[in-house]
Amino acid sequence: MRIEIVNIILAGLFVLWCTAAQAQHTLILAIDVSASVDAEEQQIQMQGYGSVLQFFPYLEGHHVEVILFSSQPVSVSSGTLSDAQAFFDNWYIPEQVYGNGYATTCVARMLEYVLETLDRYPGVVTLDISGDGEENCVRDERVAEITDQLDEAGVMINALVIQDSLRIHDARQAVEFYTEHVINGYLFLAESFLDVAETLHRKIALEMSHVLHVQQYATTQ
Repeated sequence: MRIEIVNIILAGLFVLWCTAAQAQHTLILAIDVSASVDAEEQQIQMQGYGSVLQFFPYLEGHHVEVILFSSQPVSVSSGTLSDAQAFFDNWYIPEQVYGNGYATTCVARMLEYVLETLDRYPGVVTLDISGDGEENCVRDERVAEITDQLDEAGVMINALVIQDSLRIHDARQAVEFYTEHVINGYLFLAESFLDVAETLHRKIALEMSHVLHVQQYATTQ
């Protein structure tokens, strides 16, 4: 019931907003598919994304991009909501994601990709990252340098850290990493992969309300 009420309220607000301001928004869903996530967990995670996007039909007309990352980032959708949903319905992991064969977590390379392609994203940009591990490819200071550039460009960076019961210590380190070096917005913690869908729903709802606030403020200036 709580989810339905939140969606009714947000849907109404977004209809009013889009009608009045004709604003555009970019939502980038960046998903860690490194070796720390097994096949069953990946399936649960992707199904969670697919089911959650169905609750946000008012994202149609906005730019919704899905990026998978491990050693390398790869965009797997064209930028429409329907294409993102189609990907999650029949998800796959391109070989390029693993670069030179190492299925490690390279958050920095994903952030660099977003920074380098920033000029093709319309409107307010929200970068939504999910994963269960910290950076393994460069120093944390380098990650912070890139996120500082994205912050200066107006990109809101949020994270969803997935805690597995067998890797609680690793999850705590990931929370610390994202909090100190990556995000400038919100961090959500899913206690397991089974909790991804519910946590992601709350996260996107909060992100959309933030975008609405930013756009309303801009129209009054």
